[in-house]
Amino acid sequence: MGVSGSGKTSVARQLADALEVRFVEGDRLHPQANIDKMAAGEPLTDDDRWPWLDRVAAELRRPPVVVTCSALKRSYRDRLRRAGDVLFADLVLSQETATRRVAGRDGHFMESDMVASQFEALEPPPSDEPGVIRVDAEPDLASVVDATVRAVRDRLADRPVGGDRPTSDAIEFEVVDPQSPAALASMNHYFDELDERFVHGFDPRDTLVADADAMRAPTGCFVVAFDAGTAVACGGVVHVDATTAEIKRMWVDPTRRGVGLGRLMLATLEQHAARLGHVRVVLDTNAVLTEAISMYERAGYAPTSRYNDNPYAQRWFEKSLGATTTG
Repeated sequence: MGVSGSGKTSVARQLADALEVRFVEGDRLHPQANIDKMAAGEPLTDDDRWPWLDRVAAELRRPPVVVTCSALKRSYRDRLRRAGDVLFADLVLSQETATRRVAGRDGHFMESDMVASQFEALEPPPSDEPGVIRVDAEPDLASVVDATVRAVRDRLADRPVGGDRPTSDAIEFEVVDPQSPAALASMNHYFDELDERFVHGFDPRDTLVADADAMRAPTGCFVVAFDAGTAVACGGVVHVDATTAEIKRMWVDPTRRGVGLGRLMLATLEQHAARLGHVRVVLDTNAVLTEAISMYERAGYAPTSRYNDNPYAQRWFEKSLGATTTG
């Protein structure tokens, strides 16, 4: 949260990447009438903002997610709190800095002379307002991102979402049959999430049965991650050719994202691909799964050409096993 020019979008994108969760740009949720008013230099009224805030709250009801929103007034933040246990990262900076930053950017509907109206409306969260982290947004972007990520992770460690958060020591990765109860339950959760997030939904058809043999020894495998006996992540390795394996069906329980479990599962699947004699892995994904794409890129995956006929795939990646990761 914060006024225009505080860096909400840039910080939020990188925070979502670090936490391996979904990102939503709150400005894109404004009704067109609001965008037209702001582009014309007209401040929004509370009546303009309520429908927008309700759209933001609707996204917050689908956690885990990072959403940008100015949330200038306490009444706005309280409206968003109707969505559940919301944590606000308040990016704090001076009006002078905000005005300078807005004046220097192109292609945004917020004009620099609108910054003053935002500061007039701003009700900074008092120290006793619950669920707020204050971050100094005056330094360079990298410093602000680092401070925000550390603060959010510290707060989440104090108040876990959906149960105790796993650590690498607590997770057990087991190779299981792809038709086992844990595997089927995990993949069904995965399919349900895809159906909710894909623009036109997702129909798994008979893939649970059709892909099963390919994810069994001796040419493939299916892995489930367990935390205290509960399945919290999964993924499969499928033989493509003598040098290449494909990683498929990779999923992490939404309540367990943001602590590196996705990276652990990906690394585990890569190890199994290498064990099966492969020196290269490929995978595909849909463009809406931005947090997954960011994780793949940080793990050393590079874009490649289409290698399959998956109707839901929009991005294809490859990695030579042993390639360097970043971040």
